[in-house]
Amino acid sequence: MWGIGFKTADQIASKLGMEKESFHRCRAGLFYVLSQFADEGHCYVPFEELADKSAEILEIDRAKIVMVLGNLLDENELVKEQPDKGSFR
Repeated sequence: MWGIGFKTADQIASKLGMEKESFHRCRAGLFYVLSQFADEGHCYVPFEELADKSAEILEIDRAKIVMVLGNLLDENELVKEQPDKGSFR
């Protein structure tokens, strides 16, 4: 939701019945975490750090985050640097 913060929007979505592990919530959470890193001056995030921080903020299983990350890569919504372990921008 534009004009309000992620945490407020997440609370509203929860009250409206959005499932805690829904794809859309995970996607929004991942982009929220990426924006936090960007606000701190980072232009990429190591995979492990992105997955861990997103799972922590969303309070869901890390495996679900990894699955959504894979989908975002497949859909070219995120870019994985090569050939290292992988970072996301």
